[in-house]
Amino acid sequence: MKTRCETFFRGAALGALLWFHLASVLPTASSAEAAGQGLTTVYVNRYFEVRQDQAPTKYIFNGETRVARATGSLSANIRVQRLRIYPGWNLCSLAVTATNVLSQLSASVSQPAIEALYRWIPSTGGYAAVAAGEGLPADTVVWLKSITNATLSVVGLYVEPTNFTSATLGAYVASAGLEAWGITKLLPRTVSVWKHDPLDNLWKVWLRDPLETSSDLLTFLAPGEAIFIQADAPVQLEMPETTLRIRYYHQDHIGSSSVVGDAAGALVEETVLYPFGHPRSAFQPRGVHEDYGFTQKEQDQESGLDYFEARYLNSLQGRFLSPDPLRESDNSQNPQSWNCYAYAFNNPIRYVDPRGLYVWDQSLGGAAADKDVKEKEILEQRAAIRAALQKGAEKAKTLAEGSDKNLVLRGFNIYGAEGDTGVIVGRRNESGGHTTYHDGKVTITLSSDAKGWALAGTLAHEGTHAADDFDFWNAAKKDRDAAKTGPLNRTDYEQEFRGYKVESILAQATHPKSHLRKGENIIWDSSWKADEIEKNRTAAINQLLANHPNYGYTPQKPGERILPIKK
Repeated sequence: MKTRCETFFRGAALGALLWFHLASVLPTASSAEAAGQGLTTVYVNRYFEVRQDQAPTKYIFNGETRVARATGSLSANIRVQRLRIYPGWNLCSLAVTATNVLSQLSASVSQPAIEALYRWIPSTGGYAAVAAGEGLPADTVVWLKSITNATLSVVGLYVEPTNFTSATLGAYVASAGLEAWGITKLLPRTVSVWKHDPLDNLWKVWLRDPLETSSDLLTFLAPGEAIFIQADAPVQLEMPETTLRIRYYHQDHIGSSSVVGDAAGALVEETVLYPFGHPRSAFQPRGVHEDYGFTQKEQDQESGLDYFEARYLNSLQGRFLSPDPLRESDNSQNPQSWNCYAYAFNNPIRYVDPRGLYVWDQSLGGAAADKDVKEKEILEQRAAIRAALQKGAEKAKTLAEGSDKNLVLRGFNIYGAEGDTGVIVGRRNESGGHTTYHDGKVTITLSSDAKGWALAGTLAHEGTHAADDFDFWNAAKKDRDAAKTGPLNRTDYEQEFRGYKVESILAQATHPKSHLRKGENIIWDSSWKADEIEKNRTAAINQLLANHPNYGYTPQKPGERILPIKK
C-alpha cells in the first residue's frame, strides 16, 4: 500500500505556487520513488495533494462534495519553479522563461550547491556553459552538476508547453511545463527514449520495437525533468491535453464519481459500480483513471482497497478489513450494527459512511442520508456542524506546537478519527452542549442555535469530554481497578476545566482582538498580557465553574469522578 504522508502547512493559502514548497518533503529514500514510480502521495489536506511524479493536484469542494480537480498551471503568470537535484549530474528542464538563471539557482540555497551548469543547444547538438547573468527561455534543457542534495528555485514567466517535433534523429525533450507527462503512452514503436537517473547515475531506457520488452523507463516525466529521444525519422510528441487540467466529478445518488468530465465537458471516464463499490465496468476513452470514485473515496492502486480514513474497505467482500475502532458493544436497536466489519449498515445503496466517523442522532435525521431528510432545519444544522468541525480543526492546526495545540486537536479529532458509530451527534433546545457515555458510545448534543465559531468551540469542548470518556473506558476495559484509581478517572471539575480551556485556546486563535464570554464570565480576553494569559485563563475558568448554577465545582470540591470511588 502507498505511504500516506499527512502534512499540514499552517496558514498557507492553497494558491498556485504552494505545491513547489512540497518538493522538500517528498520521499527520497529510494531511487525508484525518486525516479518517478509515483507510489507516494503527499496529502496536505483535503484540498491539496502532490500525486505521482510530483504532480500538484488541487481539489474544489461544494460543502462535503468533491466537484472538481485542477492540475498544472491555469494561467501564464510569473511562477516559481523548483528543481530537486542530487550529487553529480542532473538532467533538468525549465518551465519558465527566467533571467539571471545561474544566480537565481545559486541564491535559492544557503550553501553552495552548483558545481557546473550547461545548456543544450538544439541547433548544433552541442552544449554551452550558462554564463553569469544569462537568461534562458522556457523548455531549455540543462545539465546541472551538484555537490549536494538540494531544492533549487528559479522565478520567471510561465510559458504554455507546445507539442514537440524533432527535426533531427536525436534530441532532448523538456517536461510538459508544470504537469506530469505520461510519455510512454504517446511514443510510437519506432522511438527509443533515455532518461537520466541522478541517484544511480545511469540511464533508464525505453527501447523501440523489437526490444521493447527490455525497457526499464518509467511511464511519467515529472515537472523539471527531461528525456533524450532517438528515432529513424522526425517524430511529434503531444503535450497533455489542456482540457484535462480541470476535471469535473458527476456523482450518483450516494456521491460516487460515476462520470468524470474535462474542462470542455467531454467525457474522461465513466464507471459503473456494484453496490459495495467494486467496479462493474469502466470506460476510459482517453486512458485516464480517476483516483477518487466510490462515495468520493480513494482507491489504493496497489491493493485495490478503498481508503475510508479510519480503515480500509474491501469492495469485493463488502466489508471493512478492520473492526470499528471504538465499538465495545452493539446498538441493540439496530441489528445491522452488530457486525463490526459491516459497511453502512449493510445497505450501501441507501447509506454511506462519509469518513468512518460520527453518525447523526435521530434529532438530526438519524441514519438517513441528506437526500432523504425533508426538514430544511435539520439539513442546515448538519451543514453547520460539518463546517464548524472543518474550520475548527483547520484553525487548531495553526496553533503553536505544544500541549495546548494537542488538546484542541484532540477535541476535534474524536469526531473524525474513529469508527462510524462511536460518536452520535444530535441537537438540543438548550444552550451549550452535553456529552453522555453509554454502552461503548458517546452522544453529543449541541444547541440548535449555535453557529460558526461558537459552534466550533462547543464541538471542541464536548469532543474533549468524549475523548476523556473513551480514554478512561478503554483503559477500564483492560484493567478496571487500575483505571479507577488512575489519572484518567477525572473529576467533574477536571473534565469541565479541560473543556473550557479548549474553548478558550480556540477563541484566542479565532478572536485575537476580542473576547469570549460564557454566561457572566469571560474566559478569553485579548487585553490579557502575554505573560499572564495562562494565569488569567485558569482564574477565569475557575470562577465560571465555581459560580455557574450547573456546576459549583472547585479544586477543593471537584464533584464525582467518571467512575465514582467509594469512600
